[in-house]
Amino acid sequence: MIEILKIDKVGLLKYINSDEYRDATIVPISRHRAQSHIANPKAREHDVLLFLAMEGPVMVGYLGVLPDDFQVSDNDSLHIGWMSCLWVDEKHRGKKIAQQLIKTCFESWENKILLTEFTEAAGKLYEKMGIFLPFLNVEGQRWYIKSTLKTILPPKKEIFKRMTTLLSFIDISINLFLGIKTIFAYKSIQDFKYQFFSQINDEIRNFVDENSKNEMFRRRGNDLDWILNYPWILSCDADMGISQIYHFSSVEQHFLCKGLEIRNQQGFLVDIVIFTVRNGHLRLPYIYYTDSDAFVNGILFLLKNFSIKTCTIYHEGALDAIRAKNVMRAISKKVTRKYLISSVLQKNIHSENRLLQDGDGDCAFT
Repeated sequence: MIEILKIDKVGLLKYINSDEYRDATIVPISRHRAQSHIANPKAREHDVLLFLAMEGPVMVGYLGVLPDDFQVSDNDSLHIGWMSCLWVDEKHRGKKIAQQLIKTCFESWENKILLTEFTEAAGKLYEKMGIFLPFLNVEGQRWYIKSTLKTILPPKKEIFKRMTTLLSFIDISINLFLGIKTIFAYKSIQDFKYQFFSQINDEIRNFVDENSKNEMFRRRGNDLDWILNYPWILSCDADMGISQIYHFSSVEQHFLCKGLEIRNQQGFLVDIVIFTVRNGHLRLPYIYYTDSDAFVNGILFLLKNFSIKTCTIYHEGALDAIRAKNVMRAISKKVTRKYLISSVLQKNIHSENRLLQDGDGDCAFT
């Protein structure tokens, strides 16, 4: 018989400090991800953050929830949860453990659940359960700034694993050609001043507050501080073996989450960008800008300074600004991010005229 255990914010701190967690061969959450959940400014004391499916003393599945607040109006919000992970031991599949976890999650959160970036298999399960409705399909763009055939192709087919030397040579040739051709046409990076940050000061806090009023999930300074300082992914030198016992991303060869402030020549703050770089892939979870020229230059500044290989953006305004300047000359393709919402929650919220940022949900952490 399957029993579903619930762990709230208070219980999660006790759990990751317990002998049970320390001695586990499979864990439902990494320690740094748990610490991030606990530090979440939107998390309430008794929010259930983790659901464990237990068959006797054995954990056979788990599901996580990230608390958030949906901005119903300028002065009113609705407390909701994002489903952020779902795992079932393959030895125990067929027992409807995933359905039990989701059902218990919905009951605990009074059906106020959203999710995004789910697998195709998970999507079929959610559709079969009939408890979710499509919420939004957000169109984005992905640019391939540098050729990375040596990284992309070997995992796909065995033959490419024997061609790494050739693929490396092809990458070098393509990237040399791209460098000569010049991927970017916009060359006024020097017209603006750039400064990285990892802490939110009063100036940044006030700028974000002023430019986030129309967001679905309005971020304040303390929210951005949390995102910057409590990542779910660490560089591989901090692995400590967690990748062997946790089934979701927790470490990478390189992961960076920083803020970039952009000032004009007079020294006035005009744009703020929160960005992540994961093994050469640039994403922009949160963008607050008043000057599109400065923003576009800021993107070029990031591409140059971090030797970016690929870049993905879903923010509609940001995409419009980039396209208007015709600065991205790299190969690109359209990408779509799907969002689902519980049928009950759909009746209580309205998304018209409100902005969904790229990092909303758990996307700022992955």
